[in-house]
Amino acid sequence: MATETFTADVLKIASKACGRGFSRKVTKLLKSNETGLRETWRTILPTDLTKNDRSNLTIDTKFEIILSVSQEQLSGDSYDALLLAIAEASIAANQFDRAMNLLDEIKSRPDSETNKSLKGSASRFLGEIFAKQANWSRALEEFNTAESYLRDSGDTKALSATLNTLGILYAETGRLSNALESFESSKKLAVANKDRELLLKIYMNLGNILNIRGDHDSALESYNSALKTLGNMNNDPLRALIHHNIGIAYKNKGNLEAAERKLDDGLRFSERAGDERIAGLSYLEKAEIYHKKNEIDESVLLATKAFKIFSEMKDRLGVAEVYKLMGMNHKKNGRFDLAEVYLGNSLRINERHDNSLNKGETHLEIARLHRETKDAEQAEVDYGKALECFTSIEAQQKIAMVAKEMSAKAL
Repeated sequence: MATETFTADVLKIASKACGRGFSRKVTKLLKSNETGLRETWRTILPTDLTKNDRSNLTIDTKFEIILSVSQEQLSGDSYDALLLAIAEASIAANQFDRAMNLLDEIKSRPDSETNKSLKGSASRFLGEIFAKQANWSRALEEFNTAESYLRDSGDTKALSATLNTLGILYAETGRLSNALESFESSKKLAVANKDRELLLKIYMNLGNILNIRGDHDSALESYNSALKTLGNMNNDPLRALIHHNIGIAYKNKGNLEAAERKLDDGLRFSERAGDERIAGLSYLEKAEIYHKKNEIDESVLLATKAFKIFSEMKDRLGVAEVYKLMGMNHKKNGRFDLAEVYLGNSLRINERHDNSLNKGETHLEIARLHRETKDAEQAEVDYGKALECFTSIEAQQKIAMVAKEMSAKAL
């Protein structure tokens, strides 16, 4: 059913681009093709051509017929613009191989003054596919190519979106300085273009990077700009996330009262929107606040609520964060054996998902546990691992914190 919807969407896109008479001609050819395929399949055994094979062949031939007739009616940039639109629809339908073939075709054209925006957008879409596949090096390569083409083309709206995604890719690969530079460049263009939806994303991305780097005041400024840009738009999930992130920034600043207030706002909006994930994250952050306030029973209660949500959603990184906090609570209660078990579980999950920030924070808590149990040698090893993780993502405040603790006399 999904594949039938996909080919119907492609036909609709092509019909709009090609104009009168196109749909009728394609429909006639598709019916003729379907009849021919059915006649051919009568002579083929099901073991030689399965139902799935037949379905794939039907889709492939439909797709190629639409492209073939389109090429008869369009040429040059007009045809490539259609290929780009179909590629975008293919990505949305998870038809990545099909999309990549179309995008590579656009990129293969000789450069001209009129096709730079098309070729830049083709590279951008290819980069998005590679990013979905976690192929960061290829994604960065395509987005850098896209940036070059789009700067030359003067297509500032597409360039702004490209720079925002480029910033995300830099952040994913630990290059936070490059990420900040890309987000700031994207923001200038988005402001000039009055692109409200993109600005919301940029402010959130900037806030997240600044928070990781320890610049919490600038992070708060970005999050509040996102809230102001959101205005009265009907988007409770995003409103919940913004309040949640403001709460984290206040928590990191040490203003626990303001943090709890904002996290409660986030919970209210997430519950109204039915967004369980944000609710789980807010419960987790509130649990950490109660840990800091030495109200361990309340911390455990909230962490348990978060754990239930993350388990049901199969969010392993969320579960890892709960394990870390439970380990911290056990350490505070003097149950060092249980603390080591929970922190070890958290670390194993984060290592499997290769999350440098969470790995670093967990190594730091394990180091603190070993320091408290007078195992100075092992503590130093874990401090070193935490430092390595934080350095890889340029988390300056956390780097300074680890260095300070490592030099303390307790070691």
